[in-house]
Amino acid sequence: SVTALTGIDAFAHAFEGYTSSLNSPLMDVVAIEAMRLFIQNIEKAVENGNDLEARSNMALCSTYAGMVIAHKCTTMPHALGQALGGIMDAPHGGSIATCINKVIEWTLPEGAAKYAKVAELFDDSISNLSDLEKAKKLPQYIDHLFSKIMGGNPVRMSTYGMTEEGLDKLVDLVMNFYYGDAILNPKKPTREDILAVAKASL
Repeated sequence: SVTALTGIDAFAHAFEGYTSSLNSPLMDVVAIEAMRLFIQNIEKAVENGNDLEARSNMALCSTYAGMVIAHKCTTMPHALGQALGGIMDAPHGGSIATCINKVIEWTLPEGAAKYAKVAELFDDSISNLSDLEKAKKLPQYIDHLFSKIMGGNPVRMSTYGMTEEGLDKLVDLVMNFYYGDAILNPKKPTREDILAVAKASL
């Protein structure tokens, strides 16, 4: 589970940095490579902790992803995930996994071009589709892989004990401490938007 959760965090660093509104073409290239390494190696690393090639590739993935967020920061999934972790003591990678897909769905159609490129990393057979059609497939690709490496079931905020009654406190934390990440999302959220995404992530 530690391999899965830390791997998800590394993917999120690369993904959020890549889709951040901050501009760095070089770091975008690094982010793409980090996400490719995650997609190709995380299952092997989780299934067999002695697979040194897979674990080495995941270490490289994490290093690249760290370079990306050093230049381009994180966005809404980390803003929500860190707040959830603070309230419910949820593991960091798991807290991000609860909401990343709902953030994508809320953001679209903004950010579609980059979301489409990430979707193609998961499935290159969709190359003939429009950017928006590709981007709409991305949440299901992420959900499927995250579920596989986390025991077969998708995690939601309720998995870690969050209730609808606790969402106002969660959103207050985001607004007071993590809004600087949230506004780097391709579509900038209001407080009401963050609440709606959090509710959808329950």
